[in-house]
Order: sequence, then structure tokens, then C-alpha cells
Amino acid sequence: MQSRVFTYLNHITGNQTQTPNNQIIVRSLFDHHQLMVSLFIISMVIVTPIVEELVFRGMVFSLFFNSNQAWIKIMLSALLFSSGHESNTIFGFLMYAFTGIVLGFVYWKSGKLQNSIALHAVINMVAVLAIFFL
Repeated sequence: MQSRVFTYLNHITGNQTQTPNNQIIVRSLFDHHQLMVSLFIISMVIVTPIVEELVFRGMVFSLFFNSNQAWIKIMLSALLFSSGHESNTIFGFLMYAFTGIVLGFVYWKSGKLQNSIALHAVINMVAVLAIFFL
């Protein structure tokens, strides 16, 4: 979802690119628009973890299956989470799936969505720092 938003923003600001690589798109925006940096950080670290955890953990866990099938909920939410990130490599898909499994496990064990939201925010902050400093 974010890659589509930033691709569109990249297009309307005149920084067109043909690559689907999120990092290249984001860096291109950062070179020309400081406001985009702030919006990107807020989106990645605050908005996205809340929305994605509500959808991929909150909704999936509450809408599907009964309580004694936690591993199915965790795996289904992880696969949906990974699919939603539109990775173009098997490694990327597996990386997001593993992250989804961890987030699902945290939610299942704690029973509190805010715990998976907090972990998701930390993971995204690490990704943001990597974009800026690597």
C-alpha cells in the first residue's frame, strides 16, 4: 500500500521511476521534498503499524476459526501480511511472512493488539533508519 502511495507521489512531483523498489522511490522523494520525509516517518512508524495490525492480526484473529486453532490464525495472518507487502522476490515474501508470524505470535500470547502494534512500530523504525543510514 505504501509503495503505491509513494510511487504516485513520486510521479506527481516529477521524479518518475520505473523500478518497483520501495527504497529507491523513497530516496528519490527525500532528495527533493523534506515534507515527504516527515510524512513517510509518521506513516511508517505510527499509522502503518496500527492499520496493519488491526487488519492482519485483529480482524483475522477475530473473524476466522475458533480459539484453539491459534497456529492457523498466525499462519493465515502472516501469509496475508506478506502478500499485502507485494514483495517481488521469494526472500522478501518469506521475510514478511516470518515477521507476520512473529507479530501474530506476540498478539496471540499477549492477547493485546497494542503489543503487536508496538513491535511492528519498532520493526518499521529499524527499516526507516536503514533507509536513511545504509
